Amino acid sequence: MSDFWDGNEAQSRKVARSLFDVWREEQESEAKNAKLGGVVPAWFAVVLSVGTLVWGAAVLSADVKDTKRRVDQIEIGDRQQEIVNREIVERMARIEAKLDIVVETRQ
Repeated sequence: MSDFWDGNEAQSRKVARSLFDVWREEQESEAKNAKLGGVVPAWFAVVLSVGTLVWGAAVLSADVKDTKRRVDQIEIGDRQQEIVNREIVERMARIEAKLDIVVETRQ
């Protein structure tokens, strides 16, 4: 009868060992999934942050270029207006000189 109990005990140990191995594999699988689940969102957040920084820099660069273009256009317009103003001042000076001559001759 001791063989009977020894056989049952050996079989019980095999079943227990088998259950323990299954449990350990499930734990390892869950740990692996948990690790992947924790790592993937972190990398996604990093990639999203870097993408946002790159996009922000591109928008800022485009805004700076647009502002520079507009300032250049305003400066060109100012130079042209300055030239026109100089011509007007010269014409007015000539007209004033002619008026002075006309007024002197009438007196």
